[in-house]
Amino acid sequence: MVHISKGASISPTVAATRLGTGGFAAWMLLLVLLAGCGGNQGLEADSGDKGDKGENGEKGDKGEKGDKGEKGDKGEPGPPGSAGVVDCAPGFSRVGPPGAQGSFCITQQQQEAERFFDAIDVCWSQVAPDDVKPHLCTMDEWYLACSQGADVGQPIVTNMADDDEEWIAQTSGAGSGIVMGQSSCQSLGTASVLSASRPYRCCVR
Repeated sequence: MVHISKGASISPTVAATRLGTGGFAAWMLLLVLLAGCGGNQGLEADSGDKGDKGENGEKGDKGEKGDKGEKGDKGEPGPPGSAGVVDCAPGFSRVGPPGAQGSFCITQQQQEAERFFDAIDVCWSQVAPDDVKPHLCTMDEWYLACSQGADVGQPIVTNMADDDEEWIAQTSGAGSGIVMGQSSCQSLGTASVLSASRPYRCCVR
């Protein structure tokens, strides 16, 4: 057995001579264990205390609600409704009940024959109630006046479908206008809008 005093040192050669092979191995193992214990003591340094968690900031105040916008201006009045005419100018008769939807006024007599565009101008130049400009009658207006006649109490619409073709507002192809009434309320024909002259009627809605 080899005794090693505290703080003494011994070389490996001397240790091997005195201890023999087996004892020398045990002595080296002891040195390794002692070295490990010292390393662990160095690693066991106290760690610093963990800092306190910061406090949360205060929640911001809720924003104020915005003021309500001002109400927009009222829109402009819309166009007149689809109610029909009530009164007709002198020389016109009403087709349909007064104020009924779709009722209109039409000239009682054929207007003197004109070329197509001249007939449009003459109708536009006439005066009607409420400053509504008359127009050359359309196909449906001419047909209703011919087939239904004027409303009760209105002057009779004369000389329709009596072998005289009358202009209506519609055209048929380049340079041709439609004429109605040669033999019946449903008879149709065409004539040149530039050279032909035909009687016609003006209507007001």
